[in-house]
Amino acid sequence: MFQNEQFINDFVDEASSHAEKFEIDLLTLESDRNNKDLIDSLFRAMHSIKGTAGFLGLNKIVRFSHSMESVLGKVKTNEITVNDKIIETFLKSLDYLKVMIKKGFKSEELEIKDYTDELDKLADLNDKKTKESKDESSNIKEITFIENKFDYLESSLKFGKRLYSIIFIETQEDYKNNVFKEMDELGDLIIFKNENNDSFYFCTILEKDMINLVIEDDKCFIEEINIKEELEKLSLTHENQDKVNQDEVNQELEFDFKPSDFKDLSSETIRVSVSLLNKLLDISSEMVLRRNQLLNQLSKHNIAIPELNSLMQNIDFLTTEIQEKVMQTRLQPLNNIFNKLPRLVRDLCKNLNKDVNIMIKGGEVELDKSIIEALMDPFIHLIRNSIDHGIEISDERVKKGKKSKGEIIIKAYHESSFVNIDIIDDGRGLSIPKIKNRALSMGYSLDYLESISKQELINFIFEPGFSTAEEVTDISGRGVGMNVLKSNIEKLGGTIEVSSDEDLGTRVRLILPLTMAIIPSLILGVSDFRFVIAKSNLQEIMKIDEKEIRDLNGAKAINLRDDLIPIVYLSDILKIENKNKKNKVNIIVVKLKEKRFGIVVDSIFDEEEILVKKLPKYFKSILCYSGMTVLGDGRTAMILDPDGIVSMGNLIFEDNKKNESEDEVSEVENSKNLLIFNGVGEETYAIDLKYVSRVKQIDRNSIEKIGNGIYIQYEDKPVKSIYIEDYLKYSKKEYKDDKLYIILLKGFENELGIIIRKIYDTFEMNLDFDESLKSEFILGSFIYNKKITILPDIDSIVENTDFTTNT
Repeated sequence: MFQNEQFINDFVDEASSHAEKFEIDLLTLESDRNNKDLIDSLFRAMHSIKGTAGFLGLNKIVRFSHSMESVLGKVKTNEITVNDKIIETFLKSLDYLKVMIKKGFKSEELEIKDYTDELDKLADLNDKKTKESKDESSNIKEITFIENKFDYLESSLKFGKRLYSIIFIETQEDYKNNVFKEMDELGDLIIFKNENNDSFYFCTILEKDMINLVIEDDKCFIEEINIKEELEKLSLTHENQDKVNQDEVNQELEFDFKPSDFKDLSSETIRVSVSLLNKLLDISSEMVLRRNQLLNQLSKHNIAIPELNSLMQNIDFLTTEIQEKVMQTRLQPLNNIFNKLPRLVRDLCKNLNKDVNIMIKGGEVELDKSIIEALMDPFIHLIRNSIDHGIEISDERVKKGKKSKGEIIIKAYHESSFVNIDIIDDGRGLSIPKIKNRALSMGYSLDYLESISKQELINFIFEPGFSTAEEVTDISGRGVGMNVLKSNIEKLGGTIEVSSDEDLGTRVRLILPLTMAIIPSLILGVSDFRFVIAKSNLQEIMKIDEKEIRDLNGAKAINLRDDLIPIVYLSDILKIENKNKKNKVNIIVVKLKEKRFGIVVDSIFDEEEILVKKLPKYFKSILCYSGMTVLGDGRTAMILDPDGIVSMGNLIFEDNKKNESEDEVSEVENSKNLLIFNGVGEETYAIDLKYVSRVKQIDRNSIEKIGNGIYIQYEDKPVKSIYIEDYLKYSKKEYKDDKLYIILLKGFENELGIIIRKIYDTFEMNLDFDESLKSEFILGSFIYNKKITILPDIDSIVENTDFTTNT
């Protein structure tokens, strides 16, 4: 037995990869039981495990994998057929084999008799075991004849195998057989179609040095073939196969090595320990921090040295590139998790007597290794919930008009600097009445539950101890999972969203950062303190007059393009004395899931890539912080957590207006943004901006009369237009100005424009207007800038406009 730690570590990695592939193919074979390619793939994977284990002297793994291989051998030769018993036994055996592989040399301490006896029984080997043990040493493995060289090499490359050419100086058959016997347990002996029958190849996961330990002979040479280069040649040959004859193809593919030509072809990949990668990540992250500090100091002293500026630009670029490349070394595909889910679904369905199909998309999307490792438990919990609570049994689904087979869709995709993972099922969904009843039993008032939105009711599932399950099973129902799951996702810097419709299904969305180390951020200031917020949370930055901030019974809000969004002063949240009060305020508009809110700060500085550091334990009770960092100027800054700010600020969003008093609602509804303008007469008008789609300057000559109406051309089509004075019976004046304006209205079935001469302003007011001028087309009037301003009734005007002449 080779007691070499590096060899055994390589074996564990490679054999685990083969075992994972074996499981995926086995689950596919369950639904496609006559697929010869899958059976061959299963056989090769098990043989590879057996061969390497034999080289390392792991006899119990060899014995165990040999029993599995023997069953597959009989399946290959059609002596037995794939059935449920074989699938179940193989899955159970594979689970135990994975344990043996992870234990490495300690696998020799494990008992395998129960498993091997069951496997041998499947292959009907019990009566032949003695004979086989005698004959096995004398039998030489059959050399495999490969018809499709390209497919074979492509598959070998995918699973980390190496290809070697075997060149014999000694031509006696007995000698060749002895060499083949030595290699029998190490890999596959093959001959490719259309090549010389004396050209033998050997495919294995072992490196050349390890093979040389077994075969040390000057009568036989082993030469490694670069599989990638060979695939490129084959691909080129395939593209030009219509232009060359088969003899030329054979000549192109034929290997003609001479002992004097041997070169040690080095591999394009190497194994690196995770601890070394973690150290590299720490160093590169610190480099980013030092880079920021250096740039800050140079800018502070305003050093005008052209050569130095150029040098710093290069250092800046290289530091960023190093950090990105180091991060890439830690990225792993989500398939590392996704490939385990079909087995989980299958086992749960067997246990719960349900029929569920799982579809997976986006497995190639990559995340940091630490995030991937932390996601397995959340995924197991979510899949269990979907199958146990969500998806109905087949009879119940048919009664509801659904397909008898349930469906779970898992898809991953990039959005901004995050990765979104959706887990969607077409089950019974969340029952809002059940959630309300459970919340009532936990002490929440009915008035409160009636006042909040559906989404807020759904979010109750994240409360500790909350569960609507009618019974506790060994799978779920204890009410502890979703709360812990949410906490774990947030520790990764991510968020979780749940949406559901009863009897239609549920969607759980995990929103995760690509990495937890370096994040692009915006630096903010309140008084003399600095804070940081991730750019991925930002929607926009604005500067407004403080008078535009509205006070709704103690809650502050601003009107942002017809949307009322709540705001909070960061100084109030953190109880910092504001020494820099100004008439103009900076507002950071933050997007949090489906909601928006504003954070008022004193100053906005620069963008910077920051190194995220964990919060000290005495800061963890402050909800509005998610971490801390050191800025380029050496100052410590806290990283803001938008969720925590919402909680500490008790922000009220638009979908929660039921919590406001009737007076507050009335005030909001009566407050309007108005567009003040002059028509083509002497009067001044105001209309609600909710009717305004766009204001466009037009040339007087662009107005055309068609039939009884007037039109302008807008985006290559005629738009019906009116003078507001024609409805109000006011006189129009002839102006010499060539330039006019048209207000294009929105919210109506037909397009309509109002021709005007001048725009004065936009104005917000509570519509407590005078109704003395009220008529069919006038709502009333008010005083603006010491002048009577008329409020036309736009709805009535549009209703009485004749669009029949519209071409």
